[in-house]
Amino acid sequence: MLYMENLFKINILFLINMQPIYLVAGFLGTFIISVVLFPQIYRTFKTRDVEGISLTWLVMHTFGCSLWILYGVGIALNDSFLDAAPILFTNGLLALSTLALLYGKFKFGKPHKKQIRRMDG
Repeated sequence: MLYMENLFKINILFLINMQPIYLVAGFLGTFIISVVLFPQIYRTFKTRDVEGISLTWLVMHTFGCSLWILYGVGIALNDSFLDAAPILFTNGLLALSTLALLYGKFKFGKPHKKQIRRMDG
């Protein structure tokens, strides 16, 4: 029994000392995920090529980010803003990035056949 108590104390001590590493890893992961779409946005607006970007993915991703933002707001209101900050920051930036790609998709995308027929008369 004494062995189990000492093992438990060692595990708790290990977790306490690892806390700063977990915190740094969390913030670093949040930052990387937040800027993951920046290269695609840059390429899209530089080349004006949006053919490989799925409209369905853009809409679903924006909707998913919006739900995560709502979840983060709930955490901020009920617990603390500090607990919700990574969720709000990551998904807010992802939603804005996805909206930028969605804008590019409509601005640089080719009109559909139905739209072309309507334009012709």
